[in-house]
Amino acid sequence: MTDSTVDLSVLTKVEDLPEWAQTEIKDLRKESQGLRSRLGDAETALSAKDAEIEQKATAFQSQIDDLTGKHSAAETALAKTSLAVSKGLPLNVVPMIVGASEDEWKTSADALAALASSNGGVRVDPAQVNQDPAKDPRVEMAEAFFGAE
Repeated sequence: MTDSTVDLSVLTKVEDLPEWAQTEIKDLRKESQGLRSRLGDAETALSAKDAEIEQKATAFQSQIDDLTGKHSAAETALAKTSLAVSKGLPLNVVPMIVGASEDEWKTSADALAALASSNGGVRVDPAQVNQDPAKDPRVEMAEAFFGAE
C-alpha cells in the first residue's frame, strides 16, 4: 500500500515513512526480536536435551556391553561345563579347561581326561574315601586324580 501523496523515491529512512508504516515496522521488529529470543531459548533447550540423550545412550551402551560380556562368559562357562561332563571330568576341573575356541577347549579337556585316566582311570567318590583325620581328603582326591608324586 502506498500513499498517493508521498513520493516513495525520496524515502531513504524509516523516519521518512508515514506514521502508520513506522508503527508497523516497530511492531514487526519487536515481534522479530521476541521470536529470535524464543528461538535462542529453544536451541539452548534442544542442546541440553541432546546432551542428556547422548549421556543416556552412552549409559545404555555401557549396560549393553556389560550384559553382552556376562552373556558371553556364561555361554563359555556352560560350554566348558558341558564338555567336562561329556569327557567324564569332575566339575571342579572346568576352570582348568583353557583356550580361546571350542577346538582348544576340546584339546584341553582331552588332556585333562588323559591325566585322569593315567592314574588307572579310578574316580574317587568323596563319600567313599576313608576319612583319615591325619590327611586332608582334598589332597587325597587330588593325588587320586593327578596321581601321587
